[in-house]
Amino acid sequence: LANSYGGTSFAAPMWAAYVALANQQLVANGYKTLGFINPYLYAFGTSTSYKTDFHDITSGKSGSYSAVTGFDLVTGWGSPNGVNMINALVSEK
Repeated sequence: LANSYGGTSFAAPMWAAYVALANQQLVANGYKTLGFINPYLYAFGTSTSYKTDFHDITSGKSGSYSAVTGFDLVTGWGSPNGVNMINALVSEK
């Protein structure tokens, strides 16, 4: 799911929706919900699936911090890559 919006006012509800969809799929398949997802996200960010699970944001700046390839203090790992991120989260159970 690509979009041209940004900021935490948009990102927080998007993440909530991705996690809700992943949890819905997990429960439908008889598994428990995800819970705390940060360990999964960092594992995805450092794995070979990074470019599948995230859209890397490599340009832009906030104060003295610049976006770079991979993890940075402006964008973190980047933005989630919709269905690929949901599937990655579901596959962790």
